[in-house]
Amino acid sequence: MYTKKSTKTEQECKKSQFFSQNQTMNQDAITYIENNFESFNGVKFLKELNLQSIKVAKDIFKKSINAIANKNSRQRKNAELIKWARNARKCKHNYFNSIETNLYMYKVTRKSILASQKLLRAQEEEEFYEELFETGVEEERGDDEGEHNEEGEHNKESEEDVLGEEKLENYVFDKEKFRSNFLAMKRESKWYLSTGKCIEDELFAFGMQCHHDHPSHSFIIDIRDSNYKTYKVFSPAELDEIKAFEEKKLPIMPTNLRDYINSFNKNSIQELRSQIFRSQEFDKEYSHKDSHNYDWVRFTIYSLLREYESGSLKEEHSEAWYMAHVWHFIDTVFNGEDEITVLRGETSSNSSSKRKNKDRSIAAVEPLERKKIGKKCDMIFAKKSCSHDQVEEYGASEAGKAYDGGQATKRLEEGFVKLPKCLKDMLDNILPKCDDNKKLQTIGFIHSGLQSYVIRADRPTKYITRIQKSRNYHLSSDISQFGTTVLPAIYIAWVIKDIVRNTYNIIQESNTHNNNSNIQGSEWLAQYWEESEKEDGPETSSSQEKILKKNKNFY
Repeated sequence: MYTKKSTKTEQECKKSQFFSQNQTMNQDAITYIENNFESFNGVKFLKELNLQSIKVAKDIFKKSINAIANKNSRQRKNAELIKWARNARKCKHNYFNSIETNLYMYKVTRKSILASQKLLRAQEEEEFYEELFETGVEEERGDDEGEHNEEGEHNKESEEDVLGEEKLENYVFDKEKFRSNFLAMKRESKWYLSTGKCIEDELFAFGMQCHHDHPSHSFIIDIRDSNYKTYKVFSPAELDEIKAFEEKKLPIMPTNLRDYINSFNKNSIQELRSQIFRSQEFDKEYSHKDSHNYDWVRFTIYSLLREYESGSLKEEHSEAWYMAHVWHFIDTVFNGEDEITVLRGETSSNSSSKRKNKDRSIAAVEPLERKKIGKKCDMIFAKKSCSHDQVEEYGASEAGKAYDGGQATKRLEEGFVKLPKCLKDMLDNILPKCDDNKKLQTIGFIHSGLQSYVIRADRPTKYITRIQKSRNYHLSSDISQFGTTVLPAIYIAWVIKDIVRNTYNIIQESNTHNNNSNIQGSEWLAQYWEESEKEDGPETSSSQEKILKKNKNFY
């Protein structure tokens, strides 16, 4: 009877080779620990074994100390080693969560990613795609190899954060979208620093290693983000260069209006009241068009003075109270603008919704996807429009009821992630309407109780959205510091209004220029329908979609 010879499949050979390499690696790790346990160092362990994944390093270290700890401790020669291993196993010492270790791994992975990116452009082969962008030696192996104990133990740690034992947040990072956005970028349109470093390349290399939602995934760079210094993505000099390039200076308030604000530089209730009710030249023949700003300053001073008189600023309040009683002047400063409005109270951003639903289509193989709402903000500055008109948004603000330090979770999340991404969406929406992208910017505020700062987003180059922030300012609850704390806040509110108005005017001027066709007569009507619709700018956003807590299928 003929019997077909059984041959190992290619997959079985790969598995056999993997387990053989793994066994050799474990033995090398045991040898290294035996020789260096008294001064064990995580970085040296990674270098000695040429490991490129902290998850794999933890797995190998765990198996190695278990093997050592299970030896007979009666042997005097190995007694100290076995004692150390048992203590390390019992106390669960983690030698791989230091900044030093993470910085080393970042540099190793960055080098691998950037080298791979260059090779990918030369080859453009599909089989290279996954291989060249692999950031670790032993990444997750998939369902086929998950049957084995060795891989089973490794997969238990697949949800660990590289920076700690904390589980991933309820977000899924669209790595493929991030990668495809990067590969679509033209080299000649990228932003190169004087050091030769390419910002897009560095953000890509950094973003590929981020396990949590980070602005780099949308090619947003915030020079205040300490991660860039911690992992030495950019040097302080390079960050200064990023800040200075095509920098947009703040508008300067007219001297007369600035002098009027300064006339309220008082430190007592009685002095302020006397100044408020002093007759002004603009009162004689009041014109809303010409004197709105002066009247707004006086109204703001009087409203805040009443809060000081009542003592309400020395008490804690809700987020809504601060927006209505303190920061209302950021809303009312726009009352003099005929074409700009302020949307209040957890308003959904149309620009954000447009980006999220860009690929939405009718039902086919899959049912019709539910329309996603945009990011909700406490205040949005927008062009006045009806629901049947196109929406233009120029800025937004986020508020919190308390200030518990500049590194408070809510303040960090809103100031470094939520609002910058929302301002980028707004910028993406209005940029196609303008001839010169470098002219436009979107603007926002972060409020925390009586603390606040300003955020600006612009597009100095084709792909990069730059975030710049003002100094933090604080409205004192003590009337004696009224002038030095309240007046700068009023000044910056007018500045923001002026930026929004300039952005609106630039877009309108660009629209007018495009409408003034050089075509004579009525021929433009026929040509209008032959021209393709103006395309949106390059896609650089890769969203982090929130998932339900019960769904923990992280990839």
